[in-house]
Formats: sequence, C-alpha cells, structure tokens
Amino acid sequence: VKRRCIVLCTNNLSVYQWRSEFLRWSDIDPARICCFTSDKRSIPRKDSVVICTYSMLSQMNSARRAADTTKVFDFLQAHEWGLMILDEVQTVPAASFRTVLVSVPAHCK
Repeated sequence: VKRRCIVLCTNNLSVYQWRSEFLRWSDIDPARICCFTSDKRSIPRKDSVVICTYSMLSQMNSARRAADTTKVFDFLQAHEWGLMILDEVQTVPAASFRTVLVSVPAHCK
C-alpha cells in the first residue's frame, strides 16, 4: 500500500476483519493499520491505513465527543486519502453516507 487508505465498514467486527485481510494479503507493517471504533481509538500516522465504521465518521459534526476522537477526526479531514473503500455501502443510510463523503477528502472513492 503506497498511499493513505481509509476503509469504512458497517460494524466493529468488519473493521477487524478488514485489518486481518490487509495483513493477510499485503506486506504492510501492522503498526501502520489504525482501527478507529467505539472501543479502540488509536491516532493514525501519516502513512496509515485507517479502518473505521460509518457511524463513527457520521458523528464528525457532533459537539459531544472525546478529545482523542476529535484528534482522529481532525487528522482524517486534514489529509487527502489516496483511496476510500466503502464496504457494504448499500446498507448505510443516505444521510450518513453523504456526511462521510463530504467530510473526508479522498482521491479515489
């Protein structure tokens, strides 16, 4: 993986399944994969693969959120992503989908 990549999933289980598949099918350093869920909020690095849920990102404009969550949101919005993978997008409500697409800049969606 040569560019920053963000993967959006429908639930926490899918986040960890995507992480496993990245490790299985690529030579990426596990430290470069950042899972961002309600349970785990690691701060991504510049050259990261970020895997998170649609629901986490749809809360970007919420006033009530933890400080570490705000740091991750700021990071996601401040960088252009080379690739945005939208897993199971057909199951996501249109309002959440729209919020996520306009909030996170990506070269290829």
